[in-house]
Amino acid sequence: MALVLAPVAGAPAAQKRSRRVVTVAEMASVQRDVAQLSAWRTLLPQMQAKISSLEEELLAARSSVNGLHALQVAVRQDEFVMGKALQVSLRSRLIEKTRACPPVRRSVAHKPRTTLVVEVETVLRAVVQFVAMTKVVCTGYHKRGLGVRTVALSDRESLYSALGLTPSVINAVQSRVFQRRDGSKTARILLEHVVSDEGKIFYVIGRDADTATVACRTAETYDSRRKRHVHPLVTKALPYEQLPEDMLSSSACLTWKESRSSKLQLEELGDMVSGKMTVTIPISIVQGCADDVLALLS
Repeated sequence: MALVLAPVAGAPAAQKRSRRVVTVAEMASVQRDVAQLSAWRTLLPQMQAKISSLEEELLAARSSVNGLHALQVAVRQDEFVMGKALQVSLRSRLIEKTRACPPVRRSVAHKPRTTLVVEVETVLRAVVQFVAMTKVVCTGYHKRGLGVRTVALSDRESLYSALGLTPSVINAVQSRVFQRRDGSKTARILLEHVVSDEGKIFYVIGRDADTATVACRTAETYDSRRKRHVHPLVTKALPYEQLPEDMLSSSACLTWKESRSSKLQLEELGDMVSGKMTVTIPISIVQGCADDVLALLS
């Protein structure tokens, strides 16, 4: 069925010719298109919100990728981060230990300590990074089924270098004079010494291939009134065959030992196995101000 639009009375002939018949099917199609457009107008805000959300996710993803890349670059640039943390911990513990006054010597039979020990709990990976970072020579082996890493330190300079001590820190830790309540003074010096069977003290200044440079006194007599030793220190170079066996090599070392509790773990820990790092530092405990022994450090 066709719908015929009647011409308006008095309209020009050209206007009559431009008019056409609109069918019912065409009207239905237009109505469907109008309904579809109306539906799209309803969905348009939702689509815009979805697009905005996708744009935000894309931006966040790009930021994450950039952040991850930056983190990877930082890790590559600082591959010894755990080794540096271990070095800082050892250095801090050394500063703390050197601030403590040495214990009182209760009797002549009670010998003063010859070493200062610094300990830090750490994992094997930190030790491996520490060794690579400081370029020290490390020896690894197993003792009673537990892993051990040992670094021998030939002198004070190698110790200071391994721990990354600055000149100001070296000045603070290598010597300290303590005054006790009774007015007496005791000095602790990061200087190796060896006591012979006869009770003679040898302060080790340095070593080379054939000899060791030491300082010693004729006798260890101490003048309590003048608060000083009666005999002066005399420096000399002695061949190794004339030295006590304990003086042939430095007792300074760094040792990491795997914790026994690691064997109780159910999973394989690899280089994250825990243990204890111990730094053994030769020292001398000297009665009085020990000005002559302190002079050996220079």
